[in-house]
Amino acid sequence: MKTDVLLSIMAIASALFLVGGSTYAYFNDVEVAEGNTFTTGTLNLKVGDDDECTETMTFSNLKPGDSNDSAAIWLISNEGSIAGNLSVKIDNIINNENVITEPERESGDTTVGGELGAYLRLVFWMDVDQSGDWTAGDYCLLSNGTTESHGNIVSLDAVYDTLNNFNETWPGVQNSVAGGADFGQFIVAYTLLEGVGNTIQSDNCTFNISFTLDQDRSP
Repeated sequence: MKTDVLLSIMAIASALFLVGGSTYAYFNDVEVAEGNTFTTGTLNLKVGDDDECTETMTFSNLKPGDSNDSAAIWLISNEGSIAGNLSVKIDNIINNENVITEPERESGDTTVGGELGAYLRLVFWMDVDQSGDWTAGDYCLLSNGTTESHGNIVSLDAVYDTLNNFNETWPGVQNSVAGGADFGQFIVAYTLLEGVGNTIQSDNCTFNISFTLDQDRSP
């Protein structure tokens, strides 16, 4: 009896082995997709000749009536690989009195703060086609935080405003500019009002111009 039971158990085990083993007898094919890679793009704004930006404007010994229509000409570029939107900001305007000269005092200027920013008139504009002239496609920054295109302004002379009025941010002045492309040449021009008198003697003013490139998230 024990022998019969043992033989039965062995027969069942052998059958199970054959059934289980037989699954490896079916056809089989394996394909492997190797080396799957995700790589991020780059967004890199360049202002002027260097990256990091080293551009600055420094003018001294100014006098009433002085002007310069190319105080700054900075090429603005998207040096990255993905499209971006450009914003501009002018802030941190500081007027310094420095020394109150005798002519200043005699003109009635005895205040602590400087007055130059109230008489220095500026225009900030983008020469998109880099032609050096105010032409179709170009735009300027107005002191109320908006932009205006060449098509609505015949001459930039109409949009000069005093520095103190330019404490603004201009979002999205140019959008969807591809990686490796230029936004244009950012140009600054100024004129110091005639007839201002001695009140601005020895004064100086400083301010910052910030350029920001944000990822373009349009489809």
